[in-house]
Amino acid sequence: MQYDVSTPQEYLDQIDSDWRKDKLMEVREIILGTDYPLSEVIRYKMLGY
Repeated sequence: MQYDVSTPQEYLDQIDSDWRKDKLMEVREIILGTDYPLSEVIRYKMLGY
């Protein structure tokens, strides 16, 4: 899903509250829960790590 935003929080705010946001939040929790030093970024108008 592509949105014209500049921060990860703006991206998360733009997503409709339906199954897509639920699944994205589940995957996001798994990714951020790893021991790797990751940060969220916006690349190609999408959320990336």
